[in-house]
Amino acid sequence: MIRSALCAIAVLLCFESAGALTLQEAQQIALSNNPELKASHTEVDADEAALTRSSSRFYPRFGVESRYEYFDSAFERRRGGTGNLFAEWNLFNGLQDVSARQARKLDVEVSRLRFALTKQKVIWAVESAFGKVLALQETIALHDAALDRNLANQKAARGRRAAGVVSDADVLEFDLYESILRADLAAAQGDLKAAEAEFRKVLGDDSVEFPLVGQIQRYQLNSKLEAIVADLPQTNAEIRTTQMDVQRAEAEVKVATAGFLPQVRAFASYGSLGLRETQISPETYAGVVARWELFSGFDTIGARHEARHRVVHAESDLKAAQIAQKGEAEETFARIKSLEFRIQLEERNHETAHRYMRTVIDEYRRGVKNSPDLKNATDNVLRSHLREVNLRAEYLDQAMALNTITGGRAIFEKLKTEERKEEK
Repeated sequence: MIRSALCAIAVLLCFESAGALTLQEAQQIALSNNPELKASHTEVDADEAALTRSSSRFYPRFGVESRYEYFDSAFERRRGGTGNLFAEWNLFNGLQDVSARQARKLDVEVSRLRFALTKQKVIWAVESAFGKVLALQETIALHDAALDRNLANQKAARGRRAAGVVSDADVLEFDLYESILRADLAAAQGDLKAAEAEFRKVLGDDSVEFPLVGQIQRYQLNSKLEAIVADLPQTNAEIRTTQMDVQRAEAEVKVATAGFLPQVRAFASYGSLGLRETQISPETYAGVVARWELFSGFDTIGARHEARHRVVHAESDLKAAQIAQKGEAEETFARIKSLEFRIQLEERNHETAHRYMRTVIDEYRRGVKNSPDLKNATDNVLRSHLREVNLRAEYLDQAMALNTITGGRAIFEKLKTEERKEEK
């Protein structure tokens, strides 16, 4: 009687059509179009360019210089243009250039790490958004099936009322349930539109066609909590980037300390270096300059104090990140294990709800059970389905969170997703 609606659920959830967007295809689209991933890649390019630029400080500078001069005194007046080639090379500045380049290298490492993390997050975010759309599509299909079942129950109740076996209240029981189902269905349809919009946003592509086809992938977490926590200093992006922030702050201390040391540079010029009364041959001017600034108005001292405080600040951030990420890992791990247990329970509840409904239907036909019993038995099947669907979708969110915490190192085993079997 309800076979057509149940077949629609099976077709929706268990088979993929040639034109349907698969999860893997959606992830590839997101890797090409996701705005957050593009922005992260741009940040890598910018930091790499800054690193390349920092190398220029190790090379000499040379070029052409031209100027117009005017000289006027009681004895003579001259005006005219001069021009020359010049070269300049910084030989030593307290290792400031070396420390600055080290800081740029750390910037590149951080941006690359964040890009890799963003890529992992996008892959899981697509699966999570994909799962939410599938869950709501399944929710709508389950409500349609429940409405068909309720229609059959309404007909049975009306037949029994016509025979004088039950009262009008028995028919109203199913009429009220139909109204509740239709209200829930309308809410699910609205949620589906929002989920579809979020899915397009994650993909960075508004041309995606719906409905999606497939099942929410089931996983089982095989990593141990102790191993996850022990590996956080190497796998957690937040901790690793904060560690690099400490190193970068230490590099800035070296840059500031370089202000206390002398600077040495070489220079050379060739050409017309000044106005002369008579034309002379091109001149060469070269030398080495050593400069040691003994007092800078406390600027150098202030810069070093500032840099040292930034090291302390970065070390505090690192300690806070270690505590926070350990807590996040433990909390997310506990949620995932709880969800795995609850999903298993709901699968058993689902089977129990079906057996109970079969029993109630049989007893209703024999007049042992009344209409509220039949309505409740039907609703138990629907609610069991919906709880399982929502738990599977929530599991993807928590799996994404744990993969973000562990840098994608958490081990999840894909479980076989069996076709849902409904009552006829």
